Amino acid sequence: MPKLNRKFGVPLHHQISAVLKDGIATGRYQAGERLPTEDGLCTLFSVSRITVRRAMQSLEEQGLIERRQAKLERFEHVVI
Repeated sequence: MPKLNRKFGVPLHHQISAVLKDGIATGRYQAGERLPTEDGLCTLFSVSRITVRRAMQSLEEQGLIERRQAKLERFEHVVI
């Protein structure tokens, strides 16, 4: 995964969303496949959970992923 540019002037959640969107477009993430967990993305990109949630919300609003409840308070994001 590419590193985020914190001095670029583009919000981090936009950068994360763009990286994941590219992964979907290029086939790295296939339809029906689960994306990395929020915790996993937080670690991968060294960002807070709210930043990851904003990125995922953006992809969901674009119709690229859907949010499914996995266990209790945990959610998974699946490419549609």
